[in-house]
Amino acid sequence: MDIMKKFRGKEVIGWRGLEASTLNELMQKTNKLMEEFDFIDTQYSSHTYRNASSYSVIVLLAEKED
Repeated sequence: MDIMKKFRGKEVIGWRGLEASTLNELMQKTNKLMEEFDFIDTQYSSHTYRNASSYSVIVLLAEKED
């Protein structure tokens, strides 16, 4: 399946899904990814199942602009 070529005026080069057991850990992973790519859009979510929480984000990526 082809992903969109352009979104919000930027060329989409891919997407990443990140998951973590704490929000702090998810933010650290997200910040590390931001060093390599520009983000076009993000969608965060949190889940709780049997008193255990997890956090995730899906990110559309663009080439890093100088």
